[in-house]
Amino acid sequence: MVVEFLFRVPNLRRLSIIEKRESASFFTLDQHLMDNLSKPEILPGLERLDLAWSKDNVDLDEGAIMRMLEYRVDRMMLKSAVIGPRDGGELLNDTVVRMQEMREQGINVTVW
Repeated sequence: MVVEFLFRVPNLRRLSIIEKRESASFFTLDQHLMDNLSKPEILPGLERLDLAWSKDNVDLDEGAIMRMLEYRVDRMMLKSAVIGPRDGGELLNDTVVRMQEMREQGINVTVW
């Protein structure tokens, strides 16, 4: 459902998806969304992306989030991102390292 909506708003420049704090049955941030956000035909002009996930979303792959962000930085217009667990949980060390590499490229990427 979210992906279908994103196809319909190609001129969107900023997107924030903040999951509900406790969401045991449905998560907006998932592999399907990350795969689709990596496609150039979805939100080609996106400049800022905020993603905050529920601590209950244990299946969310931070590596997939970072691959999508890196793709958008390298091939599209992404300039800024805020990512992380909604209630301030820890990010994986690899995620932190990759975020630092993006900062060194001049991308404003921070932790939620």
